[in-house]
Amino acid sequence: MNFPELSVLRPDLAFIAHWIPAGSQVLDVGCGDGVMLDYLQTDKACSGYGIEIDDARNAWRATCR
Repeated sequence: MNFPELSVLRPDLAFIAHWIPAGSQVLDVGCGDGVMLDYLQTDKACSGYGIEIDDARNAWRATCR
């Protein structure tokens, strides 16, 4: 995923992701479906974890690394 795709999909997350420097370590509390972590990992070479309390989304949480 690249920045234009993130901007269309979730402009609110694109605004936040813009402020995170490349290569950062990120803890995404309330990561939801993980779209922002996906962008940060693939486009900005960040590493991180996502925490989501919603049971319907917990299966994805393990892959938010």
